[in-house]
Order: sequence, then C-alpha cells, then structure tokens
Amino acid sequence: MFLFDIYLPPPYPNSPPEVYFHSWTEGMGRVNPNLYEEGKVCLSLLGTWFGKGSENWNPASSNILQVLVSIQGLVLVQEPYYNEAGFEKQVGFLEGEVNSKLYNERAFLLSTKFILRLLTQPAAPFVREIYDYYIRRRTLPAVISRLAALVSPPGEAENRDPLFTSGVSKGCVISLRRPLGQLQALLDQASQ
Repeated sequence: MFLFDIYLPPPYPNSPPEVYFHSWTEGMGRVNPNLYEEGKVCLSLLGTWFGKGSENWNPASSNILQVLVSIQGLVLVQEPYYNEAGFEKQVGFLEGEVNSKLYNERAFLLSTKFILRLLTQPAAPFVREIYDYYIRRRTLPAVISRLAALVSPPGEAENRDPLFTSGVSKGCVISLRRPLGQLQALLDQASQ
C-alpha cells in the first residue's frame, strides 16, 4: 500500500494537480525512480518531467483518473529500474537484467518497511483502511508467507516468487529476515 496526497491548486484544471508520495525509506533511496524520497512524483503529466504531446497535462482532456492510471501503469511496474532515464537502453542485456533484479530486491525490502510503517504508525485518516487491508482482508499473512518463502533455504520451502523467479541474493535474504520477524510479531499481536 502506497499513500499519495493529491492537491488541486486554484488554477486546476488549467494546471495539473500536485501529487505528493509518502516515502518512508529513511534515507535508503527511492522505492521507484519516479517516486522521490522527499515526495516528488516524477511524471510528465504532472509537469515534473519532460513529455511530448499527450504525455503532458491538457486542461481540456486531462483529469485525476488519468493521473492515477498513469501512476499505476507507468510507475508501479514490475521492473522499475528501467523507468530511470536512459536505463531502458539496457533492456535485453545482462547488465540491465542484473541491475534490474538488484533494484527490485531493494525496492521490495523498502516496501516491506512501508508496510511496517503503516502498521505501526498508520496515517491518521486511513487507520481503518490500513487495518482492514492488512488484517481483516488477510493481506499481512500473505505478505509474511511470501517473505518466509524468499528467506527460507532452498529445499525447505519453495522460494520462487513471480517477481524473483531465480530467487533473491544472500544480502536480500539477510535484509528481509528482520522485517519478516517484525511483521510476524505484529500479526501475532493483532490475532490476540
């Protein structure tokens, strides 16, 4: 779950909305090349990046739904590494595959920290929604199961993951163990 604030400035819809991304990476870097630690969302539709034609805000046809769909379809993608300007040239090359996998591992780790942050310090207006999503809908047990499979030694559990078909690095395994334990403790506490 990622949180975004959308502000409609007085000239809206003649100018694009302002979108703020709540990043809780604590100086560890961006979870996505388009989502900055200080909250900037880099998207030509928002005027925070250079775009061509229909990629830019058009007061006659652009809207909030277009912004949300753009974030979902262009930013929150399976291989965000290639969203960085110029990195798309590495698609299909070993260097790009290795860099993309390492970027995904770091983004995955940071995302687990987002979950911890949301569960331990929920954003005030969304306390009920966060609890419903992670506890009532049983999303947290699914997250824990996924993490447990990734950190388990080969042979103990199937550690294949749709995002990491070849497994994760040893460094990632070590880094994921702590948030896994913290998330399990939160689930145990919520179950009591």
